[in-house]
Amino acid sequence: MKLNKDVVSPQEIVIEFIEAKKTPRKENLQKLKDSGKLDILDQYDNFAENHNLYNIPVSFPNGNDDLLHCYESSTKPLEKILKRIVENQEGYHKTTCPYCNIFQIETVDHYLPKSVFPEFSFLPNNLVWCCSKCNTTKNDFYIENGKPIFLNPYYENLNEYEFLECDITIDNSQPSFSYYLNKKNIRNHQTGAAIEKQYSKLKVIKRYIEKTPEVITNLIGSLRSITSCWSITKTEAENWIKQEYERKKRDYGVNYYETAIYKGILKKQDVENYIFNLAGVAGGA
Repeated sequence: MKLNKDVVSPQEIVIEFIEAKKTPRKENLQKLKDSGKLDILDQYDNFAENHNLYNIPVSFPNGNDDLLHCYESSTKPLEKILKRIVENQEGYHKTTCPYCNIFQIETVDHYLPKSVFPEFSFLPNNLVWCCSKCNTTKNDFYIENGKPIFLNPYYENLNEYEFLECDITIDNSQPSFSYYLNKKNIRNHQTGAAIEKQYSKLKVIKRYIEKTPEVITNLIGSLRSITSCWSITKTEAENWIKQEYERKKRDYGVNYYETAIYKGILKKQDVENYIFNLAGVAGGA
């Protein structure tokens, strides 16, 4: 998934914060703006578009309380930004964490941590609404050995390449599931190393495994529902699963875990038969 970016000028945002503050912070922020030290905000987009944020210079090595106060103190400019970030998104992106693609958004992460980059503490395209689990785990980490370990969801598209696979097998008449990343396709991604790091650091696949039984239960329930109303063949049931797979891919992306589940089912004839039988689908081609 790729989030829609904010289009308001960073310098316009700075002016709004300056006007909202009281002395002495108001004067301190104005001095920073007049000195040109906040011009770095205009460079964020260029660094990010070139997947080079990990090389952006640290402008305030000792931090800056006045800049941090712009985020840590509730003001109308901040409220406008946080509201606008959500309103800019479409579909399930308004409510779902872009890091794990599972849980609901609850909190705001600073992609570049505000403890290192206070000047970006209120920049909309550095603020990511996400779930509390991802925010807590990500914390202030953003680079490892000089390389990024998380994707910036405003600038990197997880659906650029199809890399999430779900392998489904039958064990003692019960389906078992495992997920893995298609390394070949990841290597083709310009930020492939960060994809692997992100999935590992945030334990994303572990969360997918925990959610999978619920998806399969709902799938079987849906099959039972349609077979109780219409007499359909196995081929028709399979076509229904194919349609659901295409819908998931369209609405949530090729690397959404439910998309991978449906794809895994369609790749395994024995699993298809198991699910069709379990759902009470009559035989016939």
